[in-house]
Amino acid sequence: NGSCICENMQNIAVGKKAEQSSTEGVAYATRAVDGVTKTSWHHNSCSSTQVGDENKGTKNPWLLIDLEELYYIKEVKLFNRYGIDCIDIVPDGDCSKRLHDITISLIDQEN
Repeated sequence: NGSCICENMQNIAVGKKAEQSSTEGVAYATRAVDGVTKTSWHHNSCSSTQVGDENKGTKNPWLLIDLEELYYIKEVKLFNRYGIDCIDIVPDGDCSKRLHDITISLIDQEN
């Protein structure tokens, strides 16, 4: 019937190789695949590209996760940074507004 019962879905990105266009402070790409879904900067689990300087990769920032093998992808969950700890970056300090107009692409080894 073409249906899929996907009860025990798991985060297949945990521990995989991750890269990003630039890094803000210590917000390394590896934090995107550490399995921690807390959205506060203070939990040391948010990855982030640099802001405000187009010469450092922020004009079109990107994050790449290599899943290392082919998977049937049913769902992609993105946990966005949340909280009022970006006062030096966004006028009202709301970090969740930094992530907008995104594209998620799934590609195979041939791109």
